[in-house]
Amino acid sequence: MPDRKLRVFLCHASQDKPIVRELYQRFLAEGWIDLWLDEEKLLPGQDWDMEIEKAVESADAVIVCLSNNSVSKEGYVQKELRRILDKAEEIPENVLFIIPLRLDDCQPPRRLVMWHYVDYYPKGKKDWAYRRILESMKLRQQSLNVDKQKSNLKTVGVDSYLLHQKNNARVFANFLFTESDEWFDPITSAVGLTDYGQRSLSTILSIQIPVRLGDHVEAGNTVATIESVDYWRELWSPVSGIVIKRNEILYAKPEVLNIDPYGEGWVIEIDTEGGSPRDLISTSEYETYCKSRR
Repeated sequence: MPDRKLRVFLCHASQDKPIVRELYQRFLAEGWIDLWLDEEKLLPGQDWDMEIEKAVESADAVIVCLSNNSVSKEGYVQKELRRILDKAEEIPENVLFIIPLRLDDCQPPRRLVMWHYVDYYPKGKKDWAYRRILESMKLRQQSLNVDKQKSNLKTVGVDSYLLHQKNNARVFANFLFTESDEWFDPITSAVGLTDYGQRSLSTILSIQIPVRLGDHVEAGNTVATIESVDYWRELWSPVSGIVIKRNEILYAKPEVLNIDPYGEGWVIEIDTEGGSPRDLISTSEYETYCKSRR
């Protein structure tokens, strides 16, 4: 479960209040979203302009409700949109922040064309659109949780990473590595992506493990494909042998690879059948190699 609710600001024209209230109630019922809607959040006597500015600044995501009312209307809604766009300039490019939502057949403002929008009309399409927006917000929540976990790590090094793990009895000194950022644990036979490797991917969205139990793989064979918000990569087996286990939890929770790459984020286990891994480097050699790439 997330440490706090996702803070979402609802940008809209006053004429669209009825449909925005409907959205507010649907998202509120999810239980993990904290929506900011002026008529629900503003208290008597508060400076409404200042409170809206504060709400935009603290928002994790913004749903911009677009309609012929809002895109053609002069006045405060345009000022509100400028604030949102200014805030978006501070957000990294690969982080989801603005979610445009069309309430009718309007032409989105040129300033918003870079963001993919979804249509909350006609009536028969509303449930589909709602689920799409919900998926976007889940993705944003996931990225916040991953960033929080990463902030607890002081360095990229394997040994310092170990200090922050619950199971600190694992002997990382025995791990072997490739220069393409795979690791192999000779004790457990586990294979995975290194901390350096997952950081270079940023937020991981999905993982596919095409190899099956009993398959024979050679060192260098593809054993998984990993897709992130930035790009995708293949995970190559660092050793030759028989696949004896797959980490099925990664299908449902790919973020585990971001959070705990040397622990719960292992990908497969390979029985080397007594063979000795070749062309792999030690923990200290890999750390030196990572420092040379910064």
